[in-house]
Amino acid sequence: MTEDGSSVAPRSGVYPILVNDRVFGAMVEAIAKLSLKRGTFVTLRDVMVQCMEGSPSAHPLVLSTMKDLAPLEGHIRIYLRLGQRQIGRVEPMKAELAKHLQREVKTRDLVCFCCLQIAHELG
Repeated sequence: MTEDGSSVAPRSGVYPILVNDRVFGAMVEAIAKLSLKRGTFVTLRDVMVQCMEGSPSAHPLVLSTMKDLAPLEGHIRIYLRLGQRQIGRVEPMKAELAKHLQREVKTRDLVCFCCLQIAHELG
C-alpha cells in the first residue's frame, strides 16, 4: 500500500497513512477519550477496533465533519497496525462509508471516520 491511503490491503497489516493537522487532532482526541473511558492508555488500533466492532451506523454530524476536514492528506505520517480480523473489516467498512459520502473512500478516510465516530460516541 502506498502512503496516499490507497485501498490495497497490506499483507503485514501495517497501513502507512499521511494526514493533515486537523485529522491528526481528531485521532488524538479519540485516543484520549477512549483512554479516559477505559482508564488506561489506548492506541489508534484500539480506536479502530472499537469502531469496527462496536459502533452503530455513521452519525450525520460525523459525516458532516468528515466533509469539513477534506482534504485529509497532509504531512503527518501515521502507521496503523491491524490484526487479520480487522483487516477483513476494512474494505466492507470503506464501501459502506463511500455510500454515505458518495465518493471513493481510502483507508485514510476510514481511519478519520472511525476517530470522529468514537470521539462523538464518547462525547
